[in-house]
Amino acid sequence: MAQKNTPRQTIIKESASEIWNKILNNKFVSLILFLVIALTFLSNYSAMYDKKINSNGDNIYYYSLGQALEQGIGFKDIIFIGTPNPHNHFPPGYPLFIAGIMKILPNNIDAIKTANGILLLLSIFLFFFIIKRTTGNIMVAFLTALLCCLHPTLLEWGSIMMSEMLFLFLSLSIIFLALDLRKKPLFSKEGIFNNLLLLLLLCLISYVYFVRTMGLTIILAVILWSGIIALEALWQWWKNRKNEDIKLTKGNKRYFIQCILVGLLLCLSFGITKLSWDQRNKNVGKLQSDYVNDFKMKPDGEVMTTFEDWSSRIKNNFGLYLTKWIPNSIYFTSFEKNAPITAGQWIRGVLIVLIMLWGVFKMKEGGLLFFLYTTITMGVLLIWPEQYGGGRYYVALLPLFIFFTLNGISEMVVLLFSLLLKKSNPIIFQSIAVIIFSVALLFPAYVEAQKEPRKMAALSSWKKLGNPNLTNYIEACEWCGKNLPDTTRVICRKPEIFYMYSKYHKAAGFPKYAEPEEILQLLIDNKATHVIIDNWFRHAYTTLYPAILKYPEKFRMVQQFGQVDTVYKINPTFIFEFNNAWGYFGERVNGKKEGKGYQLLPDGKKFVGEFSNDQISGYGELYDSTGTLLIKGQWKDGMFVK
Repeated sequence: MAQKNTPRQTIIKESASEIWNKILNNKFVSLILFLVIALTFLSNYSAMYDKKINSNGDNIYYYSLGQALEQGIGFKDIIFIGTPNPHNHFPPGYPLFIAGIMKILPNNIDAIKTANGILLLLSIFLFFFIIKRTTGNIMVAFLTALLCCLHPTLLEWGSIMMSEMLFLFLSLSIIFLALDLRKKPLFSKEGIFNNLLLLLLLCLISYVYFVRTMGLTIILAVILWSGIIALEALWQWWKNRKNEDIKLTKGNKRYFIQCILVGLLLCLSFGITKLSWDQRNKNVGKLQSDYVNDFKMKPDGEVMTTFEDWSSRIKNNFGLYLTKWIPNSIYFTSFEKNAPITAGQWIRGVLIVLIMLWGVFKMKEGGLLFFLYTTITMGVLLIWPEQYGGGRYYVALLPLFIFFTLNGISEMVVLLFSLLLKKSNPIIFQSIAVIIFSVALLFPAYVEAQKEPRKMAALSSWKKLGNPNLTNYIEACEWCGKNLPDTTRVICRKPEIFYMYSKYHKAAGFPKYAEPEEILQLLIDNKATHVIIDNWFRHAYTTLYPAILKYPEKFRMVQQFGQVDTVYKINPTFIFEFNNAWGYFGERVNGKKEGKGYQLLPDGKKFVGEFSNDQISGYGELYDSTGTLLIKGQWKDGMFVK
């Protein structure tokens, strides 16, 4: 039978807890904790920092859009050949951030990457303060911050020119301001500083939508949270309306009106932002978001049509996120996406989510806001195409997942102590539990997961990766940048990657699947001068190359990179010059050259005369590039005979 604590024992334990709290809240100790967080971040971020341009083309789009804004061109596409057109896929918030950095350090990619790293560090510090405020548990705040400094996914995204880090910082700033302003007086002279903070919150609500379309989740969460607070204020006012304390009644009424006004301002701020962006897109001819088509697409390329399609998608996504993606985000568990989900994975996933939910619900403040933000985000991901699922789409939630987990472990200790020792204050044991949990499970997993991205970051160039197809394509882009004039108009796969490695030469893409006649017309319409046939993206060989085979006289190979390797299935990368004026123009029979015509050769020479069975046959004249007659007479099967 368990022995009950005497009052003296209880006092000793409470005193020990108070001492522990005083130690953690000591300014000198807090300074040491901040120093440890900063040093941990710097050492790990520098080791994970990748100077290479990420192979994801989206980061290059962001960079080019930032260039366009900085150069005064406007929010337009400058990657593609032709006159820049207004861009209407990515929102302008992050390109505007890049443009601001470029104003100070033009075209400095490292500066942009480093700015993302700074945003990540600021986010970690800000989250530390949010956790400290909402839980009062400094150890949970410290360990969460420390684990964020070690999390390889966060560190990787911290050196990629993408909007994730800016979105993370903005979303945490919105949460911080929303919680800070909840019970402060607004709309009065006494609260003038609070009014300025409210104005900042409204600006951030607008800006976060321009940074990521997914910013809608944090916006909706804050608006819903404000509405619930307004309902609570209304209830308090109604409940105390007959209270003899008039001051209390007036205070309840004033707070309710304040909550309503804040909620209306939040809706108004977001509404103006969305309407202005929608109107801008309408003005440039964009009537529907690109995400609508992506949203309806199945993994096999078909379109979602029936209720069963949607229920199957939600079921698949729910299973993947619960059993694979979320556990991997926190613990870096190994899994195969397409493998069947085992019973053990279901049990593990449910336990992980239950611990996280317990950690949210037991927060002293702000738990509802965190819950709304997380559930709305995950709700969007549940109905989003499963082929686009994964940790990439909720990077901004990773710090929250870590915090929910640690706070859940901490609050489970409180639950156990409340059941066993009714009057105990187990703050020391909470700290011990989260320390042991972090050291035993999370720290080793994060360090191990860093190994591969550290190796990748250490490579000075993607050409060091050992992928011949990728190396050949990069070398082809670099060759074009060094040897072709700015007026060159290239057709290739991934024009954004060509743009970066060719030092800002413009290009255009081509369909994944098309007939040679369609490709020829595309080259003519784009006034193309060159095409790149590469093996990194197979569609160049399956779509572009057949057009070269069918119209060989219109192409001239100017450079080759790599050799054929049948063992490793490697084909060279070719740069072909294209000129629609080259080739045969004249009479044909059954598609073959037959009768009179002329043929312009890539070296500028021109033959005028008779053709038969696709060959020069009969009388003809050959001229050089200046129009001077070189030879005339009889030809047979392409050979001069007399």
